[in-house]
Amino acid sequence: MKPINNQGMFLEEILNITHNKYEQQEICSVSKIPTNIGVVKTNHNKLINSALFKESSNCDYIGNFIGRYFEFEAKETYQDFFN
Repeated sequence: MKPINNQGMFLEEILNITHNKYEQQEICSVSKIPTNIGVVKTNHNKLINSALFKESSNCDYIGNFIGRYFEFEAKETYQDFFN
């Protein structure tokens, strides 16, 4: 099976469009949690030359719908199911 280029970017773009529509219509509020990255090496403190992903403890998105908190992970897969 051929790998997907920019895996996850299509799904993330669709989610962002949907979340913007929900906010405009005041249905709910959803925010993307930034990826937790630790800087390893910089070039004169201006450019990041090397970085590593830190251990993730958050979901991809969090939100509020009618006063209720929710969070979820956004994943793409070639399979029809998750184990």
